[in-house]
Amino acid sequence: MKKVIIIANKNIEGLKSNIPSIFHEIIDKPMINKQVDNFSIMNFDAITAVIDKANKKVKETLPNNCEYLFTNNDIVDFKKLAELIEDKEGVTILTYGNVPNITQATYQAMIEKVAEFPMVMLTSDTRINKDQAIVLRNPIDTVRSLVDYREANTDQKQVKEVALDVFAFDNKLLYKYLKQVEDAKQEVNPFALVPLFKADGHHVLPYKIEDYLEALPIYTRQDLVLATNWERNRIVSHWLDNGVTIYDGDSVVIGSDVEIGYDTVIYQNNIIVGKTKIGRYNTLNFGNFIKDSEIGVANTIEQSRIIKSIVKDHNNFGPWANLREYVVIGNKNRIGTSVELKQVTLQDNNALAHNVYLGNTNVGNRCNIGWGVVTANYNGKSKSTTNIGDDSFIGSSSTLIAPMDIGNQVVVAAGSVVSGTVEDGDMIIGRSRAEIKNGKGKLYLERDN
Repeated sequence: MKKVIIIANKNIEGLKSNIPSIFHEIIDKPMINKQVDNFSIMNFDAITAVIDKANKKVKETLPNNCEYLFTNNDIVDFKKLAELIEDKEGVTILTYGNVPNITQATYQAMIEKVAEFPMVMLTSDTRINKDQAIVLRNPIDTVRSLVDYREANTDQKQVKEVALDVFAFDNKLLYKYLKQVEDAKQEVNPFALVPLFKADGHHVLPYKIEDYLEALPIYTRQDLVLATNWERNRIVSHWLDNGVTIYDGDSVVIGSDVEIGYDTVIYQNNIIVGKTKIGRYNTLNFGNFIKDSEIGVANTIEQSRIIKSIVKDHNNFGPWANLREYVVIGNKNRIGTSVELKQVTLQDNNALAHNVYLGNTNVGNRCNIGWGVVTANYNGKSKSTTNIGDDSFIGSSSTLIAPMDIGNQVVVAAGSVVSGTVEDGDMIIGRSRAEIKNGKGKLYLERDN
């Protein structure tokens, strides 16, 4: 059995926010969601969040596999903690809601150490504040004692190693020792368990991480920025190690749930977040924002927004293309400057070169959509659909008033305002006849104001 308890009931005053602390985001994901998602991926059998009753929104945002212990205030005592532990074989992780960046690799290493050491505590060689206890080791490198920094002597203060708020336990022993202290109704301090383990001859292992920022607790906005930058750099390094070229990683943001295929090239100022999947051989030029989307193979995208959309292969986007939501793009399309699409399906080999808006529209293959074309899909009460067949030509500055069905090999003359049905092979012209009024222009311009 693998179990985790995330103590997340305290609101952190240093953030100076009306938003519950655990909802502040690391890149694109609230801290509590980031932790729960990690443990879900690691196939933990039980994930429990200890939260304030006032934070009922947590239940709406976390996966169904997360359980809850609600508290009335910001105190969790040993008795409450003991209620979460069953007398079963396994490992329990104990962590806090404001320590969001511990990696799966670190948790896994701690879990593996529990087979030999029934209590494992995370440590580092960088002190963040004076509340962190000094870790004194035995010759066999287990914990000899923990010393309060404020009570330490000069020699003890020379020791760099400090304890962090992340622990792994043998579950049966954790259950045993929690039951011993539950009557005291003390506020939970996991370090208080160290002497109980040691008194029965159990070794407590300090597991040191190389970079203290991995376990940085979030107490202030500065901490939040530091933690976010650490995670951003970690993710960029991961993709550099896995066949993705990222120029100027300091300006690139990639979310923890993003997947990227090898030989994709990412230039400056790209933000790629949410559950986004990007295939191989893509080029993301400067300044794109991509969220919750699927990008296929060998696309070129420049200064564009793609949200909740699917893009297949060999397409060319931008600059300033905007796929607002629920857009499906086929293969070998040109989506040019200032093209905006929402709820659009576009098949293959189409050209939308510039300044186009399509909403609730289906386009076939090999169509040309000219400059300034608009599908007028909203009548003030409801939205209707426009369908355009294969090999059709929609002339510049045309307005297609939905609902409208345009067949194959249709020409809509430039400047037309049209609606209804156009059969295969037809041309439709919807312009009013021009009228010239001799001399009226000069009179208009010379009129008295």
